[in-house]
Amino acid sequence: MPRNMETTTAIGKYHIVWIAALLITASLAAFIFSDRYFTVVEDETTIIDGARRPVAATLRIFWSGRGQFLHPPLSDVLLHFWIPVAGNSVTLLRAPSVVLFLSGLLILASAARKLAGDRAFLPVIAIGTLSPFAFHFARLAGWYAFSFFAVAALTLAWLRYLERSTAPRLIAFILLAIAAIYANYYGWVLVACLLLDGWLLRRRDALKVSVVTFGAMAVAYIPLWRPFLRASLPGRQSGAVLSKLVLAAYNLYILFVSESVAPWIWWFSLPAAAAIALVLWIAWQALTPRIRLFLLYFAIAFTGLAVTGKIDSKRLLFISGWLMLALAAALARRGRVLIAPLALVALLGWAGIFARKWYAAPHLIEPWNEVAHHAAQSLRQGDLVVSNSPSFHFYLGYLLTPREESRVFTVGQWRHAAPPRPFALLFVEGVNQSVNVPTGQLMRELQSGCVTLEARHLVPDSGSELKRRLFPQFREPPFRISVYRFRCD
Repeated sequence: MPRNMETTTAIGKYHIVWIAALLITASLAAFIFSDRYFTVVEDETTIIDGARRPVAATLRIFWSGRGQFLHPPLSDVLLHFWIPVAGNSVTLLRAPSVVLFLSGLLILASAARKLAGDRAFLPVIAIGTLSPFAFHFARLAGWYAFSFFAVAALTLAWLRYLERSTAPRLIAFILLAIAAIYANYYGWVLVACLLLDGWLLRRRDALKVSVVTFGAMAVAYIPLWRPFLRASLPGRQSGAVLSKLVLAAYNLYILFVSESVAPWIWWFSLPAAAAIALVLWIAWQALTPRIRLFLLYFAIAFTGLAVTGKIDSKRLLFISGWLMLALAAALARRGRVLIAPLALVALLGWAGIFARKWYAAPHLIEPWNEVAHHAAQSLRQGDLVVSNSPSFHFYLGYLLTPREESRVFTVGQWRHAAPPRPFALLFVEGVNQSVNVPTGQLMRELQSGCVTLEARHLVPDSGSELKRRLFPQFREPPFRISVYRFRCD
């Protein structure tokens, strides 16, 4: 190569590194300074409460075969050691997730460079840092970003092994495969897709690698086989075939746009859906047969979640890496054609984030911190407090003294409480999907035996009627939060 061409290439790589560093730094700052605008959701509170237990107690739950939270314990164990460091800061509590996601992006970008050359490195960083979906879900405390990081590292380890098939590189791949399945039960499917990659490439060692990898994983998984099988047993399916198809389409939509713009906001969602279809079609046409395989592996993982009825927004982040990788490779080849529809989708998602009024699932913007402060004032005035919301209890717990905490109840605890009358009661009701706590009976008892002093409804859900019609198995009231105050004589 001529000397001046070498210099030009070096300058180009220098610029790529600086732009990538700028995007990562800007994204880190955006995560940190925006965190107070996004509430700690019920899944996070459940995971955090579980991680506070001693590690031995958590491991005993899995060794007994019961398991917890429908995911393996590795991320919970790591979170256990971080909680004392984070203290009372929600932003610090979520910090490891943000760091793991951004680190995973860098690793995924390195994998893209191996597949599609240097020009694919920066598009991965851009897609990940500018993604409205990742902006919401990469911050959540728990297994989400950890699993994304594990899949990114696993992918790079696999490509490195294909590049030079040495024993140390195979061992690295196997260890990361074990980490992936210890972070997410569905990691087995992702490891299987990568091993399928060896068969589709017609490698002579495909059988040997598959047997050795699955054998090592099976042995390493001995403590988790019983909870894994229990979590994987077919249970009640979430709706009919049409319901599953609608749910799958919705999740593909929010993977690009995020929940910030609901599909029933037609003047935004229809252009976004058309742009998403165009992006996928252009990407498929632009990709080489080799890189198309990773788009296929993403489709296998996505379809598996949809068919089993386990697809939802929180389970999309950890499979999204292969979609990012494929789109980045397509951008490297057909950037001029692909960048406009991708930019349109991202801009619509970010417009929804700033507007904060078009959310399909407003759980991330529910003002539980403000409601908790209101409840703390009521407690100091002598009220009792009851709520079915884990997020509410999470925020309220930071505001109370031990004596005040004794007058706060979950719905289950209230059924066994018998406070002497008269008393004033603040009842805070939220919408829970993963922690389904029925409150209808308690409401009827309070309305029939007490005087209603206050009734407030917060965070209207514009799609509640449509959700109830399409997904009757979910409880979707017109408001996400209701606050009632009763006087019981």
